[in-house]
Amino acid sequence: MSHEPFHAFAFDGVLGLGLDGLALAPEFSFFGMMAAQRKELEQPSFGVFLADSDDEHSEISFGGHSPDRVASPLSWAPVASPELGYWQVQIKALRIGNRTLDYCNDGQCRAVVDTGTSLLAVPHDFADELMQELEGPLRDPPSSQTDGEGVDCRFAEGAPLHFDVEGATITLMPGDYARQAFQMEETDQEQGAKPGGSGSSAKPTCQPSLMPLELPEPLGPKLFIWGEPVLRKYYTVYDWGQKRIGFGLAVHSAEEDAAATEDAKKLPARGLLFL
Repeated sequence: MSHEPFHAFAFDGVLGLGLDGLALAPEFSFFGMMAAQRKELEQPSFGVFLADSDDEHSEISFGGHSPDRVASPLSWAPVASPELGYWQVQIKALRIGNRTLDYCNDGQCRAVVDTGTSLLAVPHDFADELMQELEGPLRDPPSSQTDGEGVDCRFAEGAPLHFDVEGATITLMPGDYARQAFQMEETDQEQGAKPGGSGSSAKPTCQPSLMPLELPEPLGPKLFIWGEPVLRKYYTVYDWGQKRIGFGLAVHSAEEDAAATEDAKKLPARGLLFL
């Protein structure tokens, strides 16, 4: 492992789980080699759960998925252009509330599901438009949901963002895509400005948190990256054999966990490896 950039990170390394198209050679495909060598794996797939608080632990399972982490049946979407090596799906439509935006009407939009991206990444030429569309109806949470030092954007109010893919609809609510930011406000003397003039203060508020992304073909230019906002809300399963991705609402609380276990479709425990 190279000294750069890993000496600056707290983690020990990066485990690549992309498809064969990203591997230098078959021997460098971690999951491909695991599936070939570990015959006890029930299914050539792995599942990912991302914790949304310090009270949980993130989890990856090899050889199937962890049913007690899923609150709804899995919906499956085929991998688009699997030869490129990315776990990506085609976006058939992009909606805010019940209104369909025109950007993906040409059928060229794709979304890569990526555990290494902390935000929702959107195409550079569309970022400003989407920001305005989401920012317009976005409202800070009621004062009862604030802690006195800022705003808890998990309780923000606004329009849902829907991604329609084959076999599923991925929905992000304001609490999923909004983050706290600071807005400058003018103040006068009565509000604490310096004598003889006006000043400004920073007010915490909720804003959509989007990361502009500019990539050429064949991945771009209309590429979205579904990072943590999607992966915290949805448990995802990556089916290596059938080249498809499963999405199911993730279970995050102990109370929901017990109820979801009764309803979720369970896979045989044998052959599951958890990290």
